[in-house]
Amino acid sequence: MKAEDRISFSGPPRIFEELPARTRAICSKLKDELISSLGDALHGIYLYGAMVFPESKHVVDIDGHVILRRPLSEGEKESVRAVHSSLVSSFEDLTEEDLDIWYVLLEDVGSPSPHHHLIQDMSDYAWPLHRAHLLAGYCILLHGPGPEAFLTAPSSSELEAALRSEMRYMNGAAGRYPAYCVLNGCRIMYSYETGDVVISKNAAAEWAKQRYPAWKDLMDAALSKYANASGTSDEKLLAEGIDAFIRDVREVIGLYSGSMAAMEVTGDDTSPDP
Repeated sequence: MKAEDRISFSGPPRIFEELPARTRAICSKLKDELISSLGDALHGIYLYGAMVFPESKHVVDIDGHVILRRPLSEGEKESVRAVHSSLVSSFEDLTEEDLDIWYVLLEDVGSPSPHHHLIQDMSDYAWPLHRAHLLAGYCILLHGPGPEAFLTAPSSSELEAALRSEMRYMNGAAGRYPAYCVLNGCRIMYSYETGDVVISKNAAAEWAKQRYPAWKDLMDAALSKYANASGTSDEKLLAEGIDAFIRDVREVIGLYSGSMAAMEVTGDDTSPDP
């Protein structure tokens, strides 16, 4: 599918001033405290995810990458952990899990799966997808140069490897997070069928309800769960339908495997499969 033939289900990216007041306050405190704690080690702070897409009805997580100019000392790592603890203490109902922030060295941003600098043996296998979002403008720049100044576009093989990694995660997480897996499954199917990875879970679900109407009720249940409006019937539908839905997602991937090669991207096409 050519880029000009794609149907966009996502609206234009939100700017910082359009974020909910609570989200702005959390992000501003995160920025100020990281600048104070890290000084010259801090290259930039880049947020993405649901908060950037206007169609996202409910935003809880703060998704982002903090890019570091150099390795941090143990003291600096402790300072970063203290920043996160301070945020959780300052904002009611905010948890450590809600702060989905990766800390990555600038020298590693060209890797398809850079390591988390603060957490041993943890790598971001979705980094090609995150890079695509940042470079497409679906990014809140809190601090530092624009992403185009130091990031390269992901290659087709990097994107497909990242999508396969997302699928592998879903296989193990379906029982714990069925709503997430349904919406992310919609996003994976959209990406394979259109060659476009820059879309929100909400928008992908709206596309998938038209493309796969047999799963509409399951997708609506997942959307309700994400909007904190789900009931017992939604929970039951998700629990009973998730395994069959994932099997269908696998079938779609099988039909469209290799479609990422049609994407208009540049870069090395020999990235290893994570």
